[in-house]
Amino acid sequence: MKLQCDVEVVNRMLPTYGIKNRGKGVRAVLSIGRLVDKTTECNNIYLMICTANDRAGSKYKLKENIETFFTRFVAEGEATVILKESALDICLSFRLTLTAWLPHSLPLSTLTPARARDVEKPKKKLTIVSKKDYPLTSTFPNSLEPLQPRELINLKLEDNKLVWLPFRIGHLSKLRFLSATHNQLAMLPGDFRKLTLENLDLFGNPFVHPNPLDHTIQLCISSLTLCYW
Repeated sequence: MKLQCDVEVVNRMLPTYGIKNRGKGVRAVLSIGRLVDKTTECNNIYLMICTANDRAGSKYKLKENIETFFTRFVAEGEATVILKESALDICLSFRLTLTAWLPHSLPLSTLTPARARDVEKPKKKLTIVSKKDYPLTSTFPNSLEPLQPRELINLKLEDNKLVWLPFRIGHLSKLRFLSATHNQLAMLPGDFRKLTLENLDLFGNPFVHPNPLDHTIQLCISSLTLCYW
């Protein structure tokens, strides 16, 4: 059984020596399995925590070693295992229901080290500047953060046969560079006046008026390219 989550191992004895715990979890893979205890030569059940810096994993005996298992906040993705030996607290942060990961009965296999891809920090951003950056042989990572339109700075809409720009384009408060060349734009939306652009390129559009930036639209633009048919 394996679970990908953030883990923080807290030593309860450190504060007595005036030492603070790190206070931050790291990406890890948790496994529960069987392992032969070298001292007793008995087959025991262990919890193994593998991280990017320790793929072989740190092992903690579970049988008769769990003092408390706090599951009050499991629904929120938080749980803590308090071990008797070594005075350790293992704090878990995960994205699935822990009861689904810990069924009542399941055969336990031998513990094995984690793979590199299992302990890598999930990608939250993906930058594509050329064709080779596009994930052709795989899908986009599920961990990518959703696009926040209000954070958009540079918007390129060239050669898309657009007949109008979005009416709520003014909500892009951080937009500084806009290029909408070679489309079918006849006018600009009234919401356009809310933008604070540094560069605007509208070349190759059949605007109704020679200057689509009329008196109702006041912009602070340092570079402007306009062309009408």
